[in-house]
Amino acid sequence: VMNGIDPILIATGNDWRAVEAGVHAYAARTGQYQALSRWRYQDGILSGEFIAPVIVGTVGGVTSLHPTASMFRVRGVHRNPLSVKLPQAEPVEQEFNQDFLAKTRDLVARLDVLTNPTLAADERRFTGTD
Repeated sequence: VMNGIDPILIATGNDWRAVEAGVHAYAARTGQYQALSRWRYQDGILSGEFIAPVIVGTVGGVTSLHPTASMFRVRGVHRNPLSVKLPQAEPVEQEFNQDFLAKTRDLVARLDVLTNPTLAADERRFTGTD
């Protein structure tokens, strides 16, 4: 389970080591290491749940606990990222947008396959029936 969670923690700037330690401590809270996930198959649908105390975030109170929370700098001076006035964003020029879409099309398609919930709902996949 953590092999799927760690990359998300890293990508969002969260401390994956702290989350790993907390999750493993939670799994061993009774003195015996227990599963963190539970699965069930009912009415042709496979569903699962993951239960563990995980404190993560990219905005809000949890980010103040993160070591990079004060890393926002303006001309070398640490600033509160919530109070700094940023310049008005300009739209991406169409020529660059088309290039970006062309370069990321395959990656987005791969992500769509991984997040498609209908894959687990296909009863034939699990029962072998047609």
